[in-house]
Amino acid sequence: MAFAQKSNGDFDPTWDFTKQEILIGKYIDKKTDVGSMSGNVYTLENKDGSKRLGIWGKTAIKTFFDSTAFGSVVRIEYKGMATPKNGGKPYYNFDFAIGEESDLTMDMKEAKGEDVNGEMPF
Repeated sequence: MAFAQKSNGDFDPTWDFTKQEILIGKYIDKKTDVGSMSGNVYTLENKDGSKRLGIWGKTAIKTFFDSTAFGSVVRIEYKGMATPKNGGKPYYNFDFAIGEESDLTMDMKEAKGEDVNGEMPF
């Protein structure tokens, strides 16, 4: 029996925040009820629209995007794991900001005085 190629749907690569801590892009799409856990995937694109990256909707990310308009330029920074002040299970900690069109870069990373015309790191 031969295996047939099957598409993974219309999904873009997803952001690995452990390898690239800061992500900047224009918020263009939201997919709901994705995967076995019925999660959300939010999609950002780069400056010229040639690259897209999906973001799985962890609690803080979902809360941020639920109050963010499509077309907004966003900056997300992974700050590591955090423990609630009153104890409990550690959680993924992120900082969020909304910017301007001029904040967009080609590779969706923050420009820290370096060339930002490289490729996305995936």
